[in-house]
Amino acid sequence: MSKSMVLAAVVSLAFATAAFAQSNTATTIQVGAFNNSAVSQSGARNAATTAQIGFVNNSYVGQSGYHNAAGVGQAGLVNNSIITQRR
Repeated sequence: MSKSMVLAAVVSLAFATAAFAQSNTATTIQVGAFNNSAVSQSGARNAATTAQIGFVNNSYVGQSGYHNAAGVGQAGLVNNSIITQRR
């Protein structure tokens, strides 16, 4: 197989994967103060995890679709977190 055919196959696969992207994972880790995190995902089987250590941290995770999972862990003072999930 020629190099150009291999390159064409790789490019085609990359675009096909982007078109049907699901099962995504987002991980955010923040240490300190006055941190903000926002994760937005749509589709099926997505996962989001946020960990914040410090004070006055804010976290938002929004997911739409099926079989999604989200978790937030915060240690410190005056932290806020919102998770919304819908079909």
